[in-house]
Amino acid sequence: MLRGGPGLLRGWAGLQPLAGPWRRAFATRSASHVKHSEKKTKLPVILLQNCELGRKGDEVRVSPGYMRNYLYGRRIAVYSTPENKREHHVQRTVRDRTAFLRPAKMAASLSGTPLVMYRHVEPGEQRPRNEVTAENIAEKLAKHRSIDLAPEQLQLEAPIAELGEHLVQVELGRGYSAALVVAVEPR
Repeated sequence: MLRGGPGLLRGWAGLQPLAGPWRRAFATRSASHVKHSEKKTKLPVILLQNCELGRKGDEVRVSPGYMRNYLYGRRIAVYSTPENKREHHVQRTVRDRTAFLRPAKMAASLSGTPLVMYRHVEPGEQRPRNEVTAENIAEKLAKHRSIDLAPEQLQLEAPIAELGEHLVQVELGRGYSAALVVAVEPR
């Protein structure tokens, strides 16, 4: 059974706000009377992976309990100490430099050998049973060449529905584009 003065509601519904003379006592309490654990302090942390708070390497402020119980326990973030700041600053500058060069490298790797897509063809037919879509091409590039592209980056007017080699233009960003040769062959 819950104990309390007048104005408290007992039961499963929880406690209701105080009524009567006690309300004034709690309403006039200043911030100096609040315990340290009740203050709204936030800790600076460095993210180790992309999440809802930001990108990998970003420094964000979170509550101590969220950091201790969730982020640190799941290795999503580390405390922002001078040593961690120095280490992650170096990693972030390397990441930014490679991100700047990434479209040029991707353009070079895409213009190399053709991407072969196998499709089932009925005997006596020249058309594959299933068409090759931008989603299929992006998935195959991610799986076999470790190149992550959004299907929107592949400029494919219509799905490829014929056997043979087809030229697909790929927009990589920062003014780079590449021509990808997609070869559709029978299985």
